[in-house]
Amino acid sequence: MNITIRQMLVIDRARIAKFNRSAVKNKGRKNLIEELRKTREYVKELFLIAEVNKMIVGYLMFYPVYIVSRHTKYKTLSLVDMNVDPDYAKEGVCEKLIEEGIECSRTMGFFSIVTSNISEYYAQFGFKPASRYQIRQPFTASGTSFMALELVAGALNDIPGKVEYPKAYHLAS
Repeated sequence: MNITIRQMLVIDRARIAKFNRSAVKNKGRKNLIEELRKTREYVKELFLIAEVNKMIVGYLMFYPVYIVSRHTKYKTLSLVDMNVDPDYAKEGVCEKLIEEGIECSRTMGFFSIVTSNISEYYAQFGFKPASRYQIRQPFTASGTSFMALELVAGALNDIPGKVEYPKAYHLAS
């Protein structure tokens, strides 16, 4: 199976919305990516699409957020959302999206990524408990673990703090 990973294009918006209507049950989560895409901070290069035979079978979105330490804000990325068609989940689509997303983030000069997702799964890509770096999130998400990945060695050393998310995150929770 040939899986193509590419940046989302404007023409993909309707296809992504349709994909989400059938795949995402939480209405707040459905609206989150659209709300974030409207912001000035949105980075279009960090919204990736997975296609098989020109059909969207998944996507991944990163979004810039900040780790707020005592006197400073450090920019990082949040793995906002990843959604893959269940028929393709065991075909390597998730892995390809994450690997490409990490590489794209690194190439664009970001230093780290945080995520509130299944720890056992993301550990295979190098994510570690964020508590290891004394980084915490402002809310507790049930059934998840808060993880962090250094894209540059030592990037999260000595910047303990709390991640500051945009308002849209809180509305989607």
